[in-house]
Amino acid sequence: MSALFRYFWRPISLLTLLGAVPVMALASCSSDPQSTDAKAAPEVEVVVARSVSVPTRFDFIGTVEAVQRVELRARVRGYITAVKFEEGALLEANQVLYEIDTRPLEAEQRAAAASVRQTQARLEEARLNLAREEQLVAAKVSAQAELDASQAEVDALAAELNSQRAQLQQAKLDVGYSKIRAPFAGRVGERLVDVGELVGDTDTTLLAVVVQEDPVFVRFAPSERERRQMLDVLPTLETPSADAPVSGHITMSDGSAYPHEGRLAFVDNVFDTSTRSIIYKAVVDNPDRTLKPGESVTQTLNLPPSDEVVVPLVAVASVQDIDYVYVVDDEGVAHYREVELGPVVNDGERVIEVGVEVGDRIIVRGLQNVEDGALVRVTSTNEGASAA
Repeated sequence: MSALFRYFWRPISLLTLLGAVPVMALASCSSDPQSTDAKAAPEVEVVVARSVSVPTRFDFIGTVEAVQRVELRARVRGYITAVKFEEGALLEANQVLYEIDTRPLEAEQRAAAASVRQTQARLEEARLNLAREEQLVAAKVSAQAELDASQAEVDALAAELNSQRAQLQQAKLDVGYSKIRAPFAGRVGERLVDVGELVGDTDTTLLAVVVQEDPVFVRFAPSERERRQMLDVLPTLETPSADAPVSGHITMSDGSAYPHEGRLAFVDNVFDTSTRSIIYKAVVDNPDRTLKPGESVTQTLNLPPSDEVVVPLVAVASVQDIDYVYVVDDEGVAHYREVELGPVVNDGERVIEVGVEVGDRIIVRGLQNVEDGALVRVTSTNEGASAA
C-alpha cells in the first residue's frame, strides 16, 4: 500500500466510525417495546355478540310409515279359486280380495251339523231314561247305581254336544274365512298368489299387503342431545294437548315443500341403546297419496321462539370438526374459544349454543393472523350487527 493511500484512509475510516456511533445510539434510544408490539399486532374487525329471538326448529331425516299395515294370510287351507283385485288398487273396507274353494269347508260344516243333531237325539233319549230311573228309584224298584249311571250318561252327552256345537261354529267361521277381505280402506300391493295355488298350508303363506295411505306417519329419531334441547325450549313437547299440538312441516327428497303440516303423535318410552336415539312419529294428512310408506323425507319440528346468542357466520372457523371463534378482551388480547353451533338464522348469523356470551367481541376479519393469547389491534367494532 502506498504512503499516500495510508494517509487518506485512516482519517476517513475514523470519521466514518465516529459518525456511526451516534446513529446507532439514536436508533437504540428510539426502540420502545410497547410501540413495537402495537405495530406488530395484527389488525382485526370485531362484532359484538348479541341476543335475538330465534324461531326454534329441528330438522330430522324421517321415513314415511303407514298408520295401518297388514299382511294378508290365509286362515284356512284350500285352493285359490278367484282373485278379485288389481295390483296397486285402492280398496274399500271389507272388500273381497281372494276366494278359496269352499267345497271341503262346507262339507266339514255339514258333517259338524250332522254330529250335533245326532248327539242332540242321544241326549234327549238319555234324559228320558234318567227321568224313568228317578221314578223307579223313588218307587224303590231300581237301585241308586242305575240312576247314577243314567245321570252320568246325560252329563257326558251334554258335554259332547257342547264340543260338537263349537266344532260347528268353527266350521261356519272357516267357510267365512274362505273369502279374504280388506280389513280397512287402503291400497293393496303386489298379488303374491294366483288362482289354483294351495294356501293356508303353513302360517307363512302371504297373499298380499294392504296399507292405509291417509293419514300416514313420519318416523324420525332425535338423539339424546337433540331431545334435551327440544325439551329445554318446550317442556311439554312429549305431552302435547289437542289445544296446543306440536306441529311441523315436511320437505320432500327433491327439496320441495309438502303442502300439509303434521303434528307430533307418538314418542317411544325407551331409547335405542345402540343409536342413543328415541323414536318420534308425526301424523300427516295424505289426501292425494303423495307420500308413500318407506319414502325418505325431512321432518321439521317448529317450536316456540327462544332468545339465542348469535354471531356472523364468518366469525366461526373449523378445524378437524372442532368449531371455534376468537374473542377479544378489554386489553386487546385474542382468546381461542371452542363453541357448539346451533342453526343458521337471519341469512348470515349462526346461533352459538355454548362458548360465547352476549357482549363478547368476536373477530370477524383478520382471523388468519390471530393466535391465542396474542395482542390484536381492533380497527372496527360493529355493535350487535352482522358483518357484511
